[in-house]
Amino acid sequence: SSKVALGDENFDQNGRFIVEANQIEESDLVARHYVLRALANESGGQFFNTTETEKLFSVLINNKEAKGIQRIVSRTLSIVNLKWIFGVLLLLMSLEWGLRKYFGNY
Repeated sequence: SSKVALGDENFDQNGRFIVEANQIEESDLVARHYVLRALANESGGQFFNTTETEKLFSVLINNKEAKGIQRIVSRTLSIVNLKWIFGVLLLLMSLEWGLRKYFGNY
């Protein structure tokens, strides 16, 4: 509702509006192949139908400009952070020290 006073006159207006989510992509699910073909021609690309998959594969394989992307993910883990290995090493070192001390080779 809104109210405005202009001089001696008062204006009153009431109204409503509703905001609805409109998913344009979901309203028209028909593929327009002519638009895709025109877009491919304008951009220097090629258009392939679903029946031309072999031709698509050969074009992609023979394309010298396309480069493969390789990613190597390596992760290092400190042996000290592996508590059980650290415990076993500490136990073995303590055992060796104890045996050397007991037998007099220390």
